Amino acid sequence: MEKISIWDELAVYAQRAPSPHNTQPTRLKVIDDSRAEVYFQRERGLPVGDPKGRFTFATFGIFIEILSIAAASKGYRLDVEYHLKPLYQTDELLQKIASLELVKDTSVSDIDAELILKRHTSRLPYSNQSVSDEVLSELRDEAAKFGNTISVRNDKQAIKWVIELNKDSLFYDLSHKTYREELRGWLRYSHKEAVNKKDGLAAEAMYLPGWLVKSFMYKHWLYTAPGFTKLAQYIYIKTMKGVSTIAWIQGPYLTMDDWVRSGRLMIRLWLIMTKHGVYWQPYGSVITNDEARTKMIRNFAINDEDGGKNMVWLLLRMGFSGEPIVSERLPIKEIMI
Repeated sequence: MEKISIWDELAVYAQRAPSPHNTQPTRLKVIDDSRAEVYFQRERGLPVGDPKGRFTFATFGIFIEILSIAAASKGYRLDVEYHLKPLYQTDELLQKIASLELVKDTSVSDIDAELILKRHTSRLPYSNQSVSDEVLSELRDEAAKFGNTISVRNDKQAIKWVIELNKDSLFYDLSHKTYREELRGWLRYSHKEAVNKKDGLAAEAMYLPGWLVKSFMYKHWLYTAPGFTKLAQYIYIKTMKGVSTIAWIQGPYLTMDDWVRSGRLMIRLWLIMTKHGVYWQPYGSVITNDEARTKMIRNFAINDEDGGKNMVWLLLRMGFSGEPIVSERLPIKEIMI
């Protein structure tokens, strides 16, 4: 019987790391019982949607923080040495991101590792139940440890405005051919396709009809007609009902180190919400679309004019819903190389 190593045990948790469009671009290479390396698999990158790699670097931070939390639950400290350099500037199929070392340590993690396995994104309509002040306070305290702040709005006017902005920026992005071509390679239009590929963004997980998503991606000319566009937007807006809380996270977002750190913070906030039964869904299109992000900053009079030293890098809705569909994940043997 093959021996199960500590890295095999940790990989069970790392497999659950979220990533943009569920591309799962991060790989773990085991060197020995105490050492491993983290790599970026280039073919799973998003050079059109994320050309600077800001959100991909955040994915690396998420992956490594998950390993760290899981390692602590098994009596280890994870020491990390980063090897960060820009993405997409060489022909490397695998780009080294970090070297890891496990060190025996009896310190207890402040986050339960089992929350990693329970964490999900909910794109369902929410229940109108507000997130408590106690939970919001815990999230703010965690963000402060990373030099970030969290701002919250729960008034109906602000929520409606953000939902409309996200809708407009999303459909604007999808109107661009190069972005659409990159994204459609990661969309899964049926349950069978999602199960077979075990990656990508499934239409059923977005609670959108597969035929609608596929026609929008491959027959986009149809949606130059106002009637088709309004139908697609109506169906999308229906999934945004019941939102009681929107929030944005703000902090340093200039360098690769900042981007990795934001990922570490992001997953910790996500797990805190999971502990309290709260779901969230990032509104990524608003952040990646400079015009939409500028509109948001001006609408809410946010101080974000310092070139990225205190940038709004995440906008989201949070709240309560039914249990969402779980996105598929690649087998652990593909996460480990």
